[in-house]
Amino acid sequence: MWDIIAGKCMKTLTQHTKGVRCVEVWDKENMVSASFDSIKLWDKGEFVENLYKPNDIINTIKRNQDGTIISSSNNGVITVFNLNTITQTLHNIPQPGSLEGEKGILCSTFDQTGLRFFTGCVDKTIKMYAPQ
Repeated sequence: MWDIIAGKCMKTLTQHTKGVRCVEVWDKENMVSASFDSIKLWDKGEFVENLYKPNDIINTIKRNQDGTIISSSNNGVITVFNLNTITQTLHNIPQPGSLEGEKGILCSTFDQTGLRFFTGCVDKTIKMYAPQ
């Protein structure tokens, strides 16, 4: 955790056992982090719990204003959950002609409403997911 104004590290969080790929912060004090080993919940810089143990490398993690968290990974799996349960698992389908290894998701974001979710994929596509 950094104090940008002072230009110094305020705290180092060390609960992950593998490299941390992404962090999502909200309410100035809460965050989730994703690494090769797990997705973790933090409150005021203190570890709270493991939310999820992925089967592959997580590349992105995002949270909308309703508390929905979405992670996406190298193997194309998108996991939708809140702080209590996994609610849905989606699988990215590469565009026709893509190689098997091109199903990974490299980046993601929610739109301003928090209802649509966009992914940038290895197969050179952007996909939009919306509620049914």
